[in-house]
Amino acid sequence: MTIGSKLDHVRSMIRASAVGVAAPPASTPSPWAHVAVTISRQTGTDASDLATTLAESLSRRDGSGGTWFAYDRALVERVAEDHNMSRDLVASLDEHDKTWFEHLTAGLGHASTGADVALKTARTMRALARVGRAIIVGRGGQSVLHGVPAVVHVRLVAPMDWRVARYADRHALSPEEAAKAVQDTDAERARYIQHHYGTAVDDDGLYDVVINMMRVAPATAVDVIARLVIGHRATDASGS
Repeated sequence: MTIGSKLDHVRSMIRASAVGVAAPPASTPSPWAHVAVTISRQTGTDASDLATTLAESLSRRDGSGGTWFAYDRALVERVAEDHNMSRDLVASLDEHDKTWFEHLTAGLGHASTGADVALKTARTMRALARVGRAIIVGRGGQSVLHGVPAVVHVRLVAPMDWRVARYADRHALSPEEAAKAVQDTDAERARYIQHHYGTAVDDDGLYDVVINMMRVAPATAVDVIARLVIGHRATDASGS
C-alpha cells in the first residue's frame, strides 16, 4: 500500500468517525492494526530522521509484507488538504509556530477555532493508529493516544549544549541564535501540549521509554524502539 492509498483509507475512517458510523474495514485484517509509535522530542534531537529510519527498520521486520510510514509535516499537510487549506500556508504549520492555529484557521472554508483544528489533528492521529504501522512525530501524539495498548510512546532528549551545537550546524546559525531557537521552540511546544491536552510534555509517565540521544546512537535507539513495538504487538495480540 502506498502512502497515498493508506492516507485515503485513513481519511475514510475520519469521515466515518465524524458522522458516527463504523469505519470501513481494511480488505484483510492487519496483524499490525492499532500498532503505532508516537515520538515526542526536544529540539535538536533529529526526531524526523530517526522516525524515517525507524519506519524502514519496522518495514523490514514486519513479517507480513506491510510498510510503515513516518508522519511529521506530512500529517499536517494532509490535514490542511482535507480542509481546503492553501498550500502557501503549509510551510508555517507546526506546533512550535505561535501563529499555527491562526494560519490554519485562515485557510479553512468556515469559521473555526484553534481547539477545532487541534481536534481534527487528534482525530487524524487516532485514525492512523487504528490503521496501524504509523510513526507520529510531535503534535501531542503521546497525549492523544495515551492509554492505547499497542501504541509505543517515545521521548527523545539530550543536554541543551549538545542540541544547540547540532541545531547551529544544521541551520547554519551562530551558537547564540541556535540557543534562542532551541529554547523558544521547546517552550512553544510545551505550551501547545499543555493548552490543548492539559499534559506536561516532560511528564515521564506519558512515555514507555525516554532516550538520551547524546548517549545513545541513532541506530541503537531505532533498535530499542523497534523491539518495544514488536513486544507491544505480541502483548496486545495475546490480550495480556
